[in-house]
Amino acid sequence: FQGFSFSPDGKTVLAGINRGIWMSDDGSRWSELTTNLRGSLLDIDVLDSNRAIVLSNFQGSNLIFEVNIHQGADEVGNATRVALPPNLSSEITALATITQNRLLVGTGSGAIVECSLEDASLKIVREHDRRHRSRIESIVHSG
Repeated sequence: FQGFSFSPDGKTVLAGINRGIWMSDDGSRWSELTTNLRGSLLDIDVLDSNRAIVLSNFQGSNLIFEVNIHQGADEVGNATRVALPPNLSSEITALATITQNRLLVGTGSGAIVECSLEDASLKIVREHDRRHRSRIESIVHSG
């Protein structure tokens, strides 16, 4: 697997690999949620008990998908492509969930941008002060 994320209750783990997301409740049995993601997986994080957010790169463009992970839902595994602000679409290199619909997004030029996820669209809330110009490979948020 190329990326892992735990659910907020710590009972479920999501794992991602190119073109697919897998889920396990006990670490021994894995079920495939979706294979309709495009490109190479860059990052994965859980938004809430029903949804995950996935960052992938497809033919040089970074894409974000919102994936339904609720086990009882008919649409489990459905992945919806998230619309990105034009100035971030080619720059996003990492992401992390702050709260249910609030994300931190890292860029290749070293910016950390706080965004909200509304109706399958990412909206910029604010850009945090830049401390450097290095590419952000991952974001770890504990809070």
